[in-house]
Amino acid sequence: MVAARAAAPHPPSRPARPAHFRPLAGRLPARAWERGGSFSGAGGVSAAMYAVYKQAHPPTGLEFSMYCNFFSNAERNLVVAGTSQLYVYRLNHDAESGVKGDRNAEGKGHKEKLELVASFSFFGNVMSMASVQLAGAKRDALLLSFKDAKLSVVEYDPGTHDLKTLSLHYFEEPELRDGFVQNVHIPKVRVDPDGRCAVMLIYGTRLVKSSFLPSYIIDVRELDEKLLNIIDMQFLCGYYEPTLLILFEPNQTWPGRVAVRQDTCSIVAISLNIMQKVHPVIWSLSNLPFDCTQALAVPKPIGGVVIFAVNSLLYLNQSVPPYGVSLNSLTAGTTVFPLRMQEGVKLTLDCAQAAFISYDKMVISLKGGEIYVLTLITDGMRSVRSFHFDKAAASVLTTCMVTLEPGYLFLGSRLGNSLLLKYTEKLQEAPVGDEVDEIEVYGSEAQSGTQLATYSFEVCDSILNIGPCANAAMGEPAFLSEEFQNSPEPDLEIVLCSGYGKNGALSVLQAETSTTGESSEKDAAPPEPPEDASRRHGFLILSREDSTMILQTGQEIMELDTSGFATQGPTVFAGNIGDNRYIVQVSPLGIRLLEGVNQLHFIPVDLGSPIVHCAVADPYVVILSAEGQASVFVLKSDSYGGRTHRLALQKTQLHHSRAAGARDELALRGHAEAETLIQDISEAVDDEEEMLYGDSGALFSPAKEEPRRSLPAAEREPHQHRAEPTHWCVLILIMDIIEVVPEPGQPLTKNKFKVLYEKEQKGPVTALCHCNGYLVSAIGQKIFLWSLKDNELTGMAFIDTQLYIHQMISVKNFILAADVMKSISLLRYQEESKTLSLVSRDAKPLEVYSVDFMVDSTQLGFLAKESFGGMRLLRRADFHVGAHVNTFWRTPCRGTADGLKKASAWEQKHITWFATLDGGIGLLLPMQEKTMLHMDRRILQNAVRNVLDGELLNRYLYLSTMERGELAKKIGTTPDIILEDLLEIDRVTAHF
Repeated sequence: MVAARAAAPHPPSRPARPAHFRPLAGRLPARAWERGGSFSGAGGVSAAMYAVYKQAHPPTGLEFSMYCNFFSNAERNLVVAGTSQLYVYRLNHDAESGVKGDRNAEGKGHKEKLELVASFSFFGNVMSMASVQLAGAKRDALLLSFKDAKLSVVEYDPGTHDLKTLSLHYFEEPELRDGFVQNVHIPKVRVDPDGRCAVMLIYGTRLVKSSFLPSYIIDVRELDEKLLNIIDMQFLCGYYEPTLLILFEPNQTWPGRVAVRQDTCSIVAISLNIMQKVHPVIWSLSNLPFDCTQALAVPKPIGGVVIFAVNSLLYLNQSVPPYGVSLNSLTAGTTVFPLRMQEGVKLTLDCAQAAFISYDKMVISLKGGEIYVLTLITDGMRSVRSFHFDKAAASVLTTCMVTLEPGYLFLGSRLGNSLLLKYTEKLQEAPVGDEVDEIEVYGSEAQSGTQLATYSFEVCDSILNIGPCANAAMGEPAFLSEEFQNSPEPDLEIVLCSGYGKNGALSVLQAETSTTGESSEKDAAPPEPPEDASRRHGFLILSREDSTMILQTGQEIMELDTSGFATQGPTVFAGNIGDNRYIVQVSPLGIRLLEGVNQLHFIPVDLGSPIVHCAVADPYVVILSAEGQASVFVLKSDSYGGRTHRLALQKTQLHHSRAAGARDELALRGHAEAETLIQDISEAVDDEEEMLYGDSGALFSPAKEEPRRSLPAAEREPHQHRAEPTHWCVLILIMDIIEVVPEPGQPLTKNKFKVLYEKEQKGPVTALCHCNGYLVSAIGQKIFLWSLKDNELTGMAFIDTQLYIHQMISVKNFILAADVMKSISLLRYQEESKTLSLVSRDAKPLEVYSVDFMVDSTQLGFLAKESFGGMRLLRRADFHVGAHVNTFWRTPCRGTADGLKKASAWEQKHITWFATLDGGIGLLLPMQEKTMLHMDRRILQNAVRNVLDGELLNRYLYLSTMERGELAKKIGTTPDIILEDLLEIDRVTAHF
């Protein structure tokens, strides 16, 4: 398989009349726009290869954030989006404090946490996001834009606990594209601060204006013929009518040309008269620095706009002289805009993110993660007369930023963990400004001075991100419990290279229930613990295949020999109920209610099959049997039998058909997989090292810094013990792993590298792999095959290739080479003649990110029928995954070692896994042709008809019974067969 670069995530097109339509009730979600990133694959030798795509873990990187009334006007929520995912969080002030031994939590009983309350998935990547409250609504609506020029208006529906589509808008008619085939412009959405209207910029030249329904299109070139190359746009605060400020560059330039063309940016403010549909320009200013990047509207009562440029910062307001400062020496000679030097500051604002925390203070996160608090110092007429920068912290590389309730700030990132910060201020005296004399005209200094403050920041919570995923390696844990060492299924872990720059890390992915310890763990809290232990778990319950171990936690962990817990079989679920006073233990054949170690009530449950799942929503307990039958119990307070509380069966019982049971089982299993445990090795360092210094310097930990500093020693002190080379040299190193005497107390130091071969090569080594026991290297435009004898490399064969080979993989004597521009080539090494020859190549150009094989029994996923003289690979499938894929790995299908007849069909098929730059994990599974025929190609497949979209197929599980039957009938099968196929896909891919 070959991963291809996705089409530009924000291409150009043009708008026409908006199309308004609503989804048909009960159909697949109308908010599902097309998925976005692609695969290309070459087909099999004798027959077509079929596959299904599945998302094993959703993307974890975040790109957009906002704070709005998502559920109701009674509460505000943090809404974040990344790629095709939307998450809703609640700020929980009563959350339990962090991990045991966490220095941040010392002396504090609680720490604010983000509580995930809802998540939604789309079939397209979110390009822009905003919120607005429609007239008479009880909550805010979300405006979501998708490429090339689509807009969805959705709202939370409390009846279905899902998003409800209010309207869909489509602006991709040919007459709106101005002849462009590709669209490079992001459809940006902006909403008036008073909620009077919204606009979306499409194709870089047109504004879709809505005051909410109907909408119409404004060609900005009709307002001003120079209004081209729009950089940013924002609604201004404090105007009678909605006023949109547009930052643009009519005549473009670049740093190498500023000597002859500079100060090319301009702004224009347009008043949008909603009723009369007229749009006069009320304010404009030109000759701004060429490197302006974004605009940020200043809240009332100051008003105006702050313009970010790479090397300067400007404040502009109508009828007020502009004020600007230079942030470094690069403004000299590149602009004639009047700028003052900002003393004590040397920084650049490219890739910076900012948000106002009050009307005159904003937090700025720079591209290196440094956090500054900028204060706008005003005079008596609310005119900004100077800036004050206060370096407050160092944090994550930020992609988006939003202010929550006062004192809390959220930093979203696609390059590291997203953070919830709590900030506190310490007031200080305002310094005397440079132009105090002017203030006397309007009032005294005491009346006009701006109160300055220093700020400290503290990390309250973080949202884990494993992206961008650059590379992956698969293996088994170093230490495996004896209980699992003889398991026919391998216990797999994935190590990912995650993050970027200072947020770089190694992330370990493993199954939700790890087998490296005794067994799976379930926690329960003790009843009415003493005050100082009220937030601690009281018991650790370890469930084995045929027994359960009960451990009591305290100063020490001790096993309980006698208790009211069931220990003669496995435990399905354990948790708290009754405001944490009682414990519920669910075993396959019954439910126990305990108070501490004392059993209060036991209910034997006979549903015809063992209990396999349980969920608790105080005071209710819901159990699900293996055959899909569900029962509900409720905690009741009475004196029956001398007990104060007991569990009672609810009269309303849920009966599921076999099909419904299968659906629920798959849904529950899918949910469990979605919570795959991700261990971020850098977490212990980053959340504290990212933050903070200043007043929060107590968070800095030299002890935790040590291990990190010891890893990249070569980076820390390059060429410390040798002179810097006068030319670049490229080496191939071959090393052996030898055992040595470990250092005292450090058993993992028993292995070290021993260099066997180290020599300079004649060109850049861009890829390495092995083939038939030989080393294969790509050097320049040639591929060499080497033999290692007596610690020396001897050339065996070579071949000329395309432009730049950046990855090679092999199977048997075949080598698959990926070129950065010229797609893939298949090579073969022939031992008899010691020759390396070209078998075939893809004739079409393709920018390849990564390659791997797709193994389907006797077929290999890059081979094709010989055509055009046998020198071309025939492309058999393309699939758009919506993200850039940088790494692949393969595993056998799960369950093939069980010896079942059904399992034999998967015995020689491999799952091809991949990780994306957005932090998502996905897979491609080879499918049998008969399974493909169960799915209607007209409805559920892409145009090539060889790859099924597993995410779309899973939506079948959420249709009603009648809709499932109708859809199955149309494609000539039954709901049971479709459900069985979906469960089978889920079973064989359940490694993680």
